[in-house]
Amino acid sequence: MVLAGVFLLAFRPSSSPAPSGRAGEESARTYEEEMSRALAQVLSQVRGAGKVEVRVFLEEGPVRVYAREDERRQNRARESLPGGGTRASEEATSSARVVTVSGSGGQQPLVEGVRQPVVRGVLVVAPGADDERVKLELARAVEAMLDVPPHRVEILPGKGVGR
Repeated sequence: MVLAGVFLLAFRPSSSPAPSGRAGEESARTYEEEMSRALAQVLSQVRGAGKVEVRVFLEEGPVRVYAREDERRQNRARESLPGGGTRASEEATSSARVVTVSGSGGQQPLVEGVRQPVVRGVLVVAPGADDERVKLELARAVEAMLDVPPHRVEILPGKGVGR
């Protein structure tokens, strides 16, 4: 658990906007690389693991959630017909717009929060992973730090001196 706290303190996503398209792919790749680097640093501290290599794979990068102002209108009408019946009608409209605030660069969208990326999988290569105890500790650490299920974590023994 101490490792999880250290990881969370060491890894903070950048505060740049979450771009879309090709730039968004670059942002996701950078985020994957930052997470992989931070995770490798922490996992290398596990006794017997050795120098750990990590690769984190994400579904998508972080996504900014912008504040919206929603407006809904509903109109109902009931009218009497000349033949003695009535006719009812209902009309509903809705609209939404992104809330903006004045900033140094003009109007800026108001960010409500950032949706963190979903981890698709994690690959860990460690010289000490040929020892089942070390392999289990590495797997549990990854699962705890990234909140991923065991089937999304693969721990493989690597070259070199593991202990």
